[in-house]
Amino acid sequence: MRASAGTVYRHWRFLARPHRSLPQKLFVFSAIPLFVQRAAARLDEIELRDRDVSIVADLCGKLDGLPLAIELAAGHIDTFGVRGLSARLAGGLQLLSGGYRTALPRHQTLRAMLDSSYDRLPEPERIVFGRLSIFDDEFSLEAANKVAAGGEVAAAEVIDHVASLARKSLVTANVFGKKPVYRLLETTRCYALEKLRESGEFDVVARRHAECCPDLLSLAEAAE
Repeated sequence: MRASAGTVYRHWRFLARPHRSLPQKLFVFSAIPLFVQRAAARLDEIELRDRDVSIVADLCGKLDGLPLAIELAAGHIDTFGVRGLSARLAGGLQLLSGGYRTALPRHQTLRAMLDSSYDRLPEPERIVFGRLSIFDDEFSLEAANKVAAGGEVAAAEVIDHVASLARKSLVTANVFGKKPVYRLLETTRCYALEKLRESGEFDVVARRHAECCPDLLSLAEAAE
Protein backbone atom coordinates (compact mmCIF):
# COMPACT_ATOMS: atom_id res chain seq x y z
CA MET A 1 0.00 0.00 0.00
CA ARG A 2 1.37 3.38 -0.98
CA ALA A 3 -1.00 5.81 0.71
CA SER A 4 0.81 8.86 2.05
CA ALA A 5 -1.12 9.26 5.31
CA GLY A 6 1.13 8.69 8.31
CA THR A 7 4.63 7.28 8.43
CA VAL A 8 4.94 4.13 6.33
CA TYR A 9 8.57 3.18 6.91
CA ARG A 10 9.51 0.71 9.62
CA HIS A 11 13.19 1.33 10.27
CA TRP A 12 15.54 4.14 9.26
CA ARG A 13 19.26 3.90 9.89
CA PHE A 14 21.29 6.93 8.87
CA LEU A 15 24.82 5.58 9.23
CA ALA A 16 26.99 8.15 7.51
CA ARG A 17 29.14 10.68 9.30
CA PRO A 18 29.51 13.94 7.38
CA HIS A 19 31.84 13.36 4.47
CA ARG A 20 35.07 15.32 4.87
CA SER A 21 34.71 16.89 1.42
CA LEU A 22 31.19 18.17 2.07
CA PRO A 23 30.09 20.99 4.37
CA GLN A 24 28.43 20.06 7.66
CA LYS A 25 25.36 22.15 6.76
CA LEU A 26 24.63 19.73 3.91
CA PHE A 27 23.27 17.30 6.47
CA VAL A 28 20.67 19.72 7.76
CA PHE A 29 19.52 20.63 4.26
CA SER A 30 16.07 19.19 3.82
CA ALA A 31 16.63 17.46 0.48
CA ILE A 32 18.86 14.65 1.74
CA PRO A 33 16.80 13.71 4.83
CA LEU A 34 13.69 13.77 2.63
CA PHE A 35 15.30 11.38 0.15
CA VAL A 36 16.39 9.02 2.93
CA GLN A 37 12.95 9.10 4.54
CA ARG A 38 11.15 8.35 1.28
CA ALA A 39 13.68 5.67 0.32
CA ALA A 40 13.15 4.01 3.70
CA ALA A 41 9.43 3.90 2.90
CA ARG A 42 10.33 1.48 0.09
CA LEU A 43 12.77 -0.66 2.07
CA ASP A 44 12.87 -2.22 5.53
CA GLU A 45 15.91 -0.06 6.22
CA ILE A 46 18.40 2.07 4.36
CA GLU A 47 22.11 2.36 5.08
CA LEU A 48 23.75 5.50 3.80
CA ARG A 49 27.51 5.24 4.25
CA ASP A 50 30.26 7.75 3.66
CA ARG A 51 30.85 6.64 0.07
CA ASP A 52 27.14 7.17 -0.72
CA VAL A 53 26.81 10.69 0.65
CA SER A 54 28.23 12.53 -2.36
CA ILE A 55 26.10 10.37 -4.68
CA VAL A 56 22.91 11.28 -2.81
CA ALA A 57 23.94 14.94 -2.75
CA ASP A 58 24.55 14.80 -6.52
CA LEU A 59 21.22 13.04 -7.05
CA CYS A 60 19.34 15.71 -5.07
CA GLY A 61 21.23 18.34 -7.04
CA LYS A 62 20.08 16.82 -10.34
CA LEU A 63 16.54 17.12 -9.01
CA ASP A 64 17.11 20.76 -7.99
CA GLY A 65 16.05 19.91 -4.43
CA LEU A 66 12.41 19.71 -5.57
CA PRO A 67 10.42 17.70 -2.98
CA LEU A 68 8.11 16.08 -5.53
CA ALA A 69 11.01 15.04 -7.76
CA ILE A 70 12.92 13.64 -4.76
CA GLU A 71 9.91 11.63 -3.59
CA LEU A 72 9.34 10.18 -7.07
CA ALA A 73 13.00 9.25 -7.51
CA ALA A 74 13.21 7.66 -4.06
CA GLY A 75 10.24 5.48 -5.03
CA HIS A 76 12.61 3.56 -7.36
CA ILE A 77 15.32 2.94 -4.76
CA ASP A 78 14.39 -0.74 -4.41
CA THR A 79 14.88 -1.28 -8.16
CA PHE A 80 17.99 0.74 -8.99
CA GLY A 81 19.78 1.59 -5.74
CA VAL A 82 21.39 4.97 -5.07
CA ARG A 83 24.05 4.76 -7.78
CA GLY A 84 21.62 3.46 -10.39
CA LEU A 85 19.15 6.23 -9.63
CA SER A 86 21.78 8.91 -10.03
CA ALA A 87 22.93 7.47 -13.36
CA ARG A 88 19.41 7.12 -14.76
CA LEU A 89 18.37 10.63 -13.77
CA ALA A 90 20.90 11.97 -16.24
CA GLY A 91 18.49 10.80 -18.95
CA GLY A 92 15.72 13.27 -18.12
CA LEU A 93 12.20 12.88 -16.74
CA GLN A 94 11.37 9.30 -17.68
CA LEU A 95 12.19 7.91 -14.24
CA LEU A 96 10.08 10.43 -12.37
CA SER A 97 6.74 8.63 -12.39
CA GLY A 98 4.61 6.55 -10.09
CA GLY A 99 3.48 8.98 -7.41
CA TYR A 100 1.33 8.09 -4.41
CA ARG A 101 -2.19 6.95 -5.29
CA THR A 102 -3.75 9.44 -2.89
CA ALA A 103 -2.13 12.45 -4.59
CA LEU A 104 -4.11 14.52 -7.07
CA PRO A 105 -3.63 13.10 -10.61
CA ARG A 106 -1.84 16.25 -11.82
CA HIS A 107 0.66 15.94 -8.94
CA GLN A 108 1.35 12.21 -9.26
CA THR A 109 4.35 12.82 -11.51
CA LEU A 110 6.69 15.70 -12.08
CA ARG A 111 5.88 15.54 -15.78
CA ALA A 112 2.17 15.86 -15.04
CA MET A 113 2.86 18.88 -12.86
CA LEU A 114 4.91 20.49 -15.63
CA ASP A 115 2.24 19.58 -18.19
CA SER A 116 -0.34 21.32 -16.04
CA SER A 117 1.76 24.51 -15.87
CA TYR A 118 2.69 24.39 -19.56
CA ASP A 119 -0.89 23.87 -20.73
CA ARG A 120 -1.93 27.11 -19.02
CA LEU A 121 0.70 29.21 -20.79
CA PRO A 122 -0.33 31.44 -23.70
CA GLU A 123 1.28 30.32 -26.96
CA PRO A 124 4.01 33.02 -27.08
CA GLU A 125 5.15 32.05 -23.57
CA ARG A 126 5.26 28.39 -24.57
CA ILE A 127 7.53 29.32 -27.45
CA VAL A 128 9.83 31.42 -25.26
CA PHE A 129 9.91 28.72 -22.57
CA GLY A 130 11.05 26.13 -25.10
CA ARG A 131 13.65 28.41 -26.64
CA LEU A 132 15.14 29.31 -23.27
CA SER A 133 15.93 25.64 -22.67
CA ILE A 134 18.89 26.02 -25.03
CA PHE A 135 20.73 27.72 -22.13
CA ASP A 136 22.34 25.14 -19.86
CA ASP A 137 23.34 27.78 -17.33
CA GLU A 138 22.42 31.32 -16.31
CA PHE A 139 21.51 33.83 -19.00
CA SER A 140 20.89 37.55 -19.15
CA LEU A 141 17.82 39.29 -20.54
CA GLU A 142 19.92 40.44 -23.47
CA ALA A 143 20.89 36.86 -24.29
CA ALA A 144 17.29 35.71 -23.84
CA ASN A 145 16.17 38.35 -26.31
CA LYS A 146 18.68 37.22 -28.94
CA VAL A 147 17.65 33.57 -28.61
CA ALA A 148 13.90 33.77 -27.96
CA ALA A 149 12.77 36.53 -30.33
CA GLY A 150 11.51 35.65 -33.76
CA GLY A 151 8.40 34.48 -35.57
CA GLU A 152 5.38 34.83 -33.29
CA VAL A 153 7.52 36.41 -30.56
CA ALA A 154 8.45 40.06 -31.03
CA ALA A 155 11.77 41.19 -29.57
CA ALA A 156 10.01 43.84 -27.51
CA GLU A 157 7.90 41.14 -25.82
CA VAL A 158 10.64 38.73 -24.72
CA ILE A 159 11.43 40.51 -21.44
CA ASP A 160 7.76 40.47 -20.44
CA HIS A 161 7.50 36.77 -21.26
CA VAL A 162 10.62 35.93 -19.23
CA ALA A 163 9.23 37.92 -16.29
CA SER A 164 5.90 36.11 -16.57
CA LEU A 165 7.61 32.69 -16.65
CA ALA A 166 9.59 33.70 -13.55
CA ARG A 167 6.38 34.63 -11.72
CA LYS A 168 5.03 31.19 -12.59
CA SER A 169 8.22 29.51 -11.23
CA LEU A 170 9.16 28.07 -14.62
CA VAL A 171 12.22 30.34 -14.72
CA THR A 172 14.29 31.29 -11.67
CA ALA A 173 15.73 34.78 -11.27
CA ASN A 174 18.82 35.95 -9.41
CA VAL A 175 18.49 39.71 -8.94
CA PHE A 176 21.26 40.21 -6.38
CA GLY A 177 24.20 40.75 -8.72
CA LYS A 178 25.10 43.76 -10.83
CA LYS A 179 22.61 42.52 -13.42
CA PRO A 180 19.72 40.09 -13.02
CA VAL A 181 20.36 36.65 -14.46
CA TYR A 182 17.95 33.81 -15.09
CA ARG A 183 18.01 30.04 -15.46
CA LEU A 184 15.78 27.02 -15.80
CA LEU A 185 16.04 24.38 -13.10
CA GLU A 186 17.49 21.21 -14.61
CA THR A 187 14.29 19.17 -14.37
CA THR A 188 12.31 22.05 -15.88
CA ARG A 189 14.93 22.51 -18.60
CA CYS A 190 14.71 18.82 -19.58
CA TYR A 191 10.99 19.27 -20.06
CA ALA A 192 11.33 22.54 -21.99
CA LEU A 193 14.03 21.02 -24.18
CA GLU A 194 11.61 18.26 -25.17
CA LYS A 195 9.10 20.93 -26.21
CA LEU A 196 11.76 22.75 -28.22
CA ARG A 197 12.68 19.56 -30.09
CA GLU A 198 9.00 18.79 -30.73
CA SER A 199 8.57 22.26 -32.25
CA GLY A 200 11.23 21.57 -34.89
CA GLU A 201 13.08 24.75 -33.90
CA PHE A 202 16.02 23.19 -32.09
CA ASP A 203 18.62 23.73 -34.84
CA VAL A 204 17.58 27.33 -35.45
CA VAL A 205 17.58 28.20 -31.74
CA ALA A 206 20.88 26.38 -31.18
CA ARG A 207 22.42 28.50 -33.95
CA ARG A 208 21.12 31.71 -32.34
CA HIS A 209 22.56 30.54 -29.03
CA ALA A 210 25.94 29.91 -30.62
CA GLU A 211 25.88 33.32 -32.28
CA CYS A 212 25.36 35.10 -28.95
CA CYS A 213 28.13 32.98 -27.38
CA PRO A 214 31.21 33.35 -29.65
CA ASP A 215 33.08 30.42 -28.09
CA LEU A 216 30.20 28.09 -28.94
CA LEU A 217 29.99 29.46 -32.48
CA SER A 218 33.67 28.68 -33.06
CA LEU A 219 33.14 25.11 -31.92
CA ALA A 220 30.04 24.74 -34.13
CA GLU A 221 31.89 26.03 -37.21
CA ALA A 222 34.86 23.75 -36.52
CA ALA A 223 32.50 20.76 -36.39
CA GLU A 224 30.91 21.57 -39.79
